[in-house]
Order: sequence, then C-alpha cells, then structure tokens
Amino acid sequence: MFIEKTFQKIFSLTIRQEVLVFLGGILLGYLTFKISTLLIFAVLGIFFFCYLFVNPTFGILAVLGFIPMGILGTLTSADIPVVLSLIRFLGMGAATAWIVNLALKKIDLVYTPMTNYILFFGAIAFISFWFATSKGAAFGALFVVANQIIYYFLVINTIKTEKLLKIFIWTMVISNGLLALFGIIQFLGANPFKELVATAGGELTRISGTTGDANWLAMLVVMIVPITIYWFIAETTPWKKTLLLWAAILQILTTTFTYSRMAALGLGLMCLMIMIKQKVKPSTVFAVIGLSSIIAPLLPAAYWDRVYSTVFLEADFAISVRFELQKAALKMITDYPLLGVGIGNFGINLFRGYLDVAKVYGGAIHTVEAFTLTGAHNLYLDTAANMGLLGLAALVALIVYTWKEMKRFQRFFKETNNLPLMNLCHGLEVSLVVFCFCSFFLHSLSTKYFWILFSITAAIRYIYAPLKKL
Repeated sequence: MFIEKTFQKIFSLTIRQEVLVFLGGILLGYLTFKISTLLIFAVLGIFFFCYLFVNPTFGILAVLGFIPMGILGTLTSADIPVVLSLIRFLGMGAATAWIVNLALKKIDLVYTPMTNYILFFGAIAFISFWFATSKGAAFGALFVVANQIIYYFLVINTIKTEKLLKIFIWTMVISNGLLALFGIIQFLGANPFKELVATAGGELTRISGTTGDANWLAMLVVMIVPITIYWFIAETTPWKKTLLLWAAILQILTTTFTYSRMAALGLGLMCLMIMIKQKVKPSTVFAVIGLSSIIAPLLPAAYWDRVYSTVFLEADFAISVRFELQKAALKMITDYPLLGVGIGNFGINLFRGYLDVAKVYGGAIHTVEAFTLTGAHNLYLDTAANMGLLGLAALVALIVYTWKEMKRFQRFFKETNNLPLMNLCHGLEVSLVVFCFCSFFLHSLSTKYFWILFSITAAIRYIYAPLKKL
C-alpha cells in the first residue's frame, strides 16, 4: 500500500503549482551562493521530499528555472560529482514523471509548430553522430543536444498558464541577480568561498562568479539583462520595481567586471536596441553618454586594450588563437560541407592536419583528449564544422522562426493591452539579438542560452494560441 501511495504521489498533478514553484525557486536560489555542502544537501533533501510527496510539477519547474542557467556552476572538486548526480537524478525524475503521465494519458502532449524545427535540428545532430571520428566525443555532444530538446518539451508541457510563466520569469531574473551579486562580492575581494576563484586574463583579474569562467559568467548575465530591464519597465508595484532595478544594476556591473570584450559589445548593442525600441528622448541618450564617460575612466587601461584589440582586430594571444581556430573550422567545412566532421568532433579533428597545435598554443605537449571540448569560438562556424551546412541551416531556421514569433507576440499583446507580456517579448527579442551577436565570439555550448529563449517563446505561443491564431 505504501509503495502504491508513493507512486500515486509521484504522479499526482493536483496541488496548486504557483506557490510550490515559487518556494522551489527560493530554495534552489541558495545554491547560487554555495554556502556549504551541508546546506546543499539540506536544500536538495527538502526539494526531493516536496518533489516526491507534494507535486512533481514543483520539481520540474524549479529544475527548468535554475539548471539551464548554470547557477550551480563550479563547486569544489569533491562536491561536483555528488551534487550534479543528485540534480540530474531529480531532473530525470521530473522527466520520468512527465513521460509516465503522458503514457497513462493523464496529460496531453503539448505540440507547437516550433517542435518541427527542434526535431529537425535533433535529427541532423543524430545523423552527424554516425559520421564522427570519435564516437565518445560525439555522444557527449549528442547528450547535450538531447538535454536541450528535453528542456524544451518540459517547458512547454509545464508552463501552461500566464501565472506560471510570470513566476518562471521572476525566478530566472532574481536567480540571475543573485549570481550577479556574488560576482560583485568576488570583485570586492570579499569572496567567502575560496574554491570559487577569479579568472586570470592578462593584466586583469576577471570575476567568474560560480561558473568558473569569466566569459561564461558574462554571457550568462548579459542574456538576462534585457529581460530584467523590460520587466522593470512593465512593473507597477514599487517594491518589485525597486528589486528589478537593483537586479539590473548588479547584472550590468557584474558583466562589466568580467572584462569580457564580447559582453561589452553585447551591452552596447543592447542599449542601442532598447533606446530605438523605446524611442528614448535625445536628452536621455546624452545623459547615458555623459554617465558612461564618467564611469569609463575608472575601468583599468588593460580592459580598454582588450576592447580595442577586438574592435580593430589587433592580435593579442586570445584573438590570434581564435582566428586560427576559425580558419581551421572553415577548412573542415570545405572538406565536409554536408554533415561536418561529426557532432562534438571539431577539437579532436584539429590534430588531423587542420591546426599546428604546438605552434598556436605554445611548445608544450598537447593531447587529443585535452582538446575534446575545444570549439571555434564562433557558434556558426562551430556548428557548421561539427554538423555541416545542414546543421547550420537548422540552427539558423530555429533562430529566425523564434524571432518571427517574438515579433508576432509583441503585436498581439499590444492589441490586447497586455503590457507586461508585451514588454517580456521585447526583452526576449533584445536578448535573442544580443545572443546572435555574441555568438560570433562564443563556443557552440553557448546554444544552451538560446534554448531558454526558444522554449519560453514556445510556451507563450501555447498559452495564447486559443485566444488568437498565432
């Protein structure tokens, strides 16, 4: 009887979702700060209990809100296997509960036209797997794509109401604000978690938060800044507006102190787009320029050297290595145009005559295994080299279709006078454009941030399709 009741609890979808999801977001938010291993286990214990005996939807949405944001980041080497195993177990449990409910016909499979695009991308990834030189590296990359597809299906099958959508956005924005706050603490030298060290970058010490890498932190935060700003514009409650303002300030400061050239250009593009879309008055533009001119001299000279070398293509070590990697990617695309060298095999194929590794990286001994995760530092070239022009076409189709849907939603919510969600769609659009721009400088693993935008867009389409033919 106990086992039967337990399984009934696992697959029950009757408890109110909103409060449980909110509480789950707060609990998992503590993981951002990595206070202690004991607290992590306590939080996970409470989380697992609620997931098992209260409502699996709580577990699903909490996982959706935090895991793809990478907030767990880098823990200690001893903590990583245990904590990530628990998180993956919870995620697998959430997916299993959903699949079983689907099989028992307790819930219906949500379908949107965007599903066709994601399945096409997944099919190309699967086909390219069979042409890969290293099946091990290919399987790892294919596993990442599978996780992204599962994430999409979990989002559209979980977030089915406007209230859940708003709570999900709040969870993302606030958790990202907490991540930014930790970055500021790290910048001020008051980091209580010595295992989370900053990233060395030439003459600069670049904060990396809980991600372990300054560029990943920069991309993680800069993607959410537009959503935070537009959520702030739409909000009317004073205390919520204040909270969002502080979150945006922390996000921008943290992005700046990563000293990421890519993020600096991304922030500039974001500001330009917001000013154009909001039809900002010239006086406000001059005020922003004036404030920037006051802040700019306070940044280290080495930071401006990094930005200058990017804009004017002057080679420092990082820039020169990336150019060589991108040239190698172009050679691979020329040799394997249709399906590429095989998903996840770009780094390994560098040793097949596409790059003089010792010359580019220095005279030290370099092994194939060490380059398994090496990318071209350009999402588009990376995708084409790994999955061919078919894979690149599938990715571009996903991006273009997502952008068209966002524009359609903006018109719809403007017509229905739903200002909060109209602003959300504006924020999503700006985030998408910033992502597409920054992807010229990023590893193919950065696509995990795009899947967040893609999945939210699909969820919006499902929620509002009954109201109008979207």
